[in-house]
Amino acid sequence: MDSVSSARALLDESAAASVAFVVDGKAEVSPARIARVADTLYLRGFTAGRPLPGSRHDDLRICVSVTDLDGSRPDYRSVIVRGTARLVDDPAERARVLATLTDDGGSAGGEVLALPLVEVSFEGVGNPRTARSPWSTATPLRGEHVILEPLDLAHVPDLLAATAHDEVWQHLHLRRPADAAEMTAIVADALRDHRTGARVPWVQRDARSGAVAGTTSYYDISEGRASVAIGHTIIGRPWWRTGLNTEAKLLLLSRAFDELAAERVEWHVDTENTRSHRAVERVGATREGVLRHHHRRQSDGSLRDMVVYSMTADEWPALRARLTSALRPPLPQG
Repeated sequence: MDSVSSARALLDESAAASVAFVVDGKAEVSPARIARVADTLYLRGFTAGRPLPGSRHDDLRICVSVTDLDGSRPDYRSVIVRGTARLVDDPAERARVLATLTDDGGSAGGEVLALPLVEVSFEGVGNPRTARSPWSTATPLRGEHVILEPLDLAHVPDLLAATAHDEVWQHLHLRRPADAAEMTAIVADALRDHRTGARVPWVQRDARSGAVAGTTSYYDISEGRASVAIGHTIIGRPWWRTGLNTEAKLLLLSRAFDELAAERVEWHVDTENTRSHRAVERVGATREGVLRHHHRRQSDGSLRDMVVYSMTADEWPALRARLTSALRPPLPQG
């Protein structure tokens, strides 16, 4: 991994940083919550009970530092970002960012600063034990039909447009987002789960057009049991039955079995979601049983039953060959 990718990875893993700045001739250091969106680092913090001084200084030079240490060894990773921060005063931008900078969905007050990721330096020695496990890393994956890239708040507008059909959300536990703020909250929840290691979210992009088609994730991750689930999948109506979703599952299964040495991959599907049942069955998963009253649907508050499907490492080689063949275009006749 190059230094730029390493720096971004550490920023994405971190929820907090130290921010140094000089105001009225006085040097100060403050803790701050951070979130990276594309090439911008957003910060929200307080110093001595006061917000970061963005509103009083239009051209505030700051230095942000994040360090990941291994307490038992001299291993570490450190990133420093310097530059001129701006106050985020646009209400829509501020709402999107606060959704991921706070634990209450963005209702907290305080100032938010935006720092462009231009002056960035990274240094690392060894392999700190706190570094993210490969099981919890959203490694980019590419196929003929789909590209999987790490989910980011920058994907919110495209995800909102791609999934703007009631059918898409019909059997999901989430309500269809009414606007960008509600989609931001959905993405922010996924990113918070990613920081804790509970979930690995990707965005699905059409490999031919480049358009964002949806999102999918690993979850229920157990490195000790060598097991992971695939789900939280939302795909726009135009990409149903196009091969995009099947290839996305093939890429995620290949990563799980071939790269992570998983022993088991599973899916949990709402009993009423017949379309998703067919999609999982097409990849060759085995239906195991039903988890009763497994989750509550946001739209109506009802408790839903979930069907459990699975695939094991010994089944994978034959199923991989079948899936790969199914996705290959037919040979021309004659």
